Amino acid sequence: VWDITNRWQITAGTRYHHEVKESYFIQPYVHPFLTGLFTLYDPTNPNTRPQFTQTFSDLIPELTVRWEPTDDLPLYEAYKDGFKSGGFSNSAIASNLSPPGYEDFTFEPEKNQGGEVGAKASLVDGSVLATFEMFYYEFEDLQVDYFNSQQFAYVTENAGGSETYGAELQLDWATPIDGLTLSSSVGYLISEFTEFFNFCYVGQTPAQGCPRLPGQTDTQLRQNLEGNTRPAAPKWSGFLAFNYERPLGSALLLGITGNMQFKDETTLSASDPNATYPSYETYDANIRIGSPDGKWQLALIGKNLTDELAIRGAANVPGTGGNTGYDDGFRGDLSGGAIRGREVELEFTWRL
Repeated sequence: VWDITNRWQITAGTRYHHEVKESYFIQPYVHPFLTGLFTLYDPTNPNTRPQFTQTFSDLIPELTVRWEPTDDLPLYEAYKDGFKSGGFSNSAIASNLSPPGYEDFTFEPEKNQGGEVGAKASLVDGSVLATFEMFYYEFEDLQVDYFNSQQFAYVTENAGGSETYGAELQLDWATPIDGLTLSSSVGYLISEFTEFFNFCYVGQTPAQGCPRLPGQTDTQLRQNLEGNTRPAAPKWSGFLAFNYERPLGSALLLGITGNMQFKDETTLSASDPNATYPSYETYDANIRIGSPDGKWQLALIGKNLTDELAIRGAANVPGTGGNTGYDDGFRGDLSGGAIRGREVELEFTWRL
């Protein structure tokens, strides 16, 4: 950290990462009806026990320049590298549908580089704090995990690349009402694959981007997802919240909190760009009473009070749909996990 002047500061650093992984996989049991599809571990056959040794190393630098033109307006610009080591996919399954040599059992490191610029402004005599930032990052060999229904397995593999950019604004206001604070945030995000040849989804036709070459099996069919939105990356998101606290006499403290979160339309699947969920909002609130020193507290907590049913991810259901890669392909069913429904909790806290 270098304080050039009382208004300028440079922070720089680097981290060296070295990792060695030893992994193996066995299936000690396979249902007798499925031994023709899945590979049962045989101690006398090394091919039934895939084993890998992986070594990863990387140097990860970052640099931040901070400037305070005034005491109430710090500005910053940062450059950052990121690194996530590769590994061995615990969700893989050994079957005759797997690529030769168990290629889908391992995945390569993920790297990213980019930066952000931002500002934190103290406004209205310090009662409002505004934070704004813009960011841009490029990812190389992005690690993507999804369910490949034609292979009956979850697969972790590397997309060739992706880019993510956007902006976020957050406001926090200590209102003139004693004990009441308001907060809000809105974010804009574009996150797209720049290079990714992924498995076709079930029933995808050549006209929909899934050409079939002579001799290809269903598990070898690929589609080009360049320009498609990454899963779980809504274009718009944000929240509105309030928190109110006031003493009740000298021995009790009352608190009430509420917030609303919203998400724009979201892509649910890395392999099926048509699997999306529309925008939605959720509402949470709680009311609590306790001692002013925080030693104890009794709280009534409500989450997802409108019982919103929203899907977080989706994948094709095995055995549905068919004729992938042909003109008469027909879509399969989708299944996905939902967010938790309405929850009401009574919580008592005692701190020693």
